[in-house]
Amino acid sequence: NTVFDAKKAIMCTTFSAKGPDGFFARNLDFPSLGVLHPRTAVFVLPADGGGRVAVVSYPGLVGALTGINSRGLACGVMECYGKGHDPEGEPYAMIFRRVLAACATVEEAAALITNAKATTGNNLMIADAAGDAAVMEIRPSGARLRRSLGRYVYATNHFLEENPGEHRADEGALVQMA
Repeated sequence: NTVFDAKKAIMCTTFSAKGPDGFFARNLDFPSLGVLHPRTAVFVLPADGGGRVAVVSYPGLVGALTGINSRGLACGVMECYGKGHDPEGEPYAMIFRRVLAACATVEEAAALITNAKATTGNNLMIADAAGDAAVMEIRPSGARLRRSLGRYVYATNHFLEENPGEHRADEGALVQMA
């Protein structure tokens, strides 16, 4: 486990637009305690197949909270609270680094995350160079892909659908659970 899996302290938001002129935006609301923000850095790391991964991070953080790879896949995490904890799981920052190192599309990232065993609950916004974007809602017990039926995709520190299969009228026109 990492400090991120043991102590939930990040309150973030992501927003993405799908399509050929799409974009990916996020804020990383992280309590730096006066230590981390002055040391924020962009690390460029090797990826599978000879590509590269750029990760916005802090010295000593091995995984990824936000990043993009040379194939155009971007992702950003939003911690979700009260979604369980499995100390035998893989730290989420390491799962997300593997996503950036190995995947080029939202579908590839979703498959990797679905087959991983996460330590804690998170949302992960994922957008790719082809203009696709979606959110993975991740728990230690499993993950699901949330797609927007419109152009815009958003996520923050909670799941939109707390109970799989439950329909909420206020969201029915906006999201589709895979």
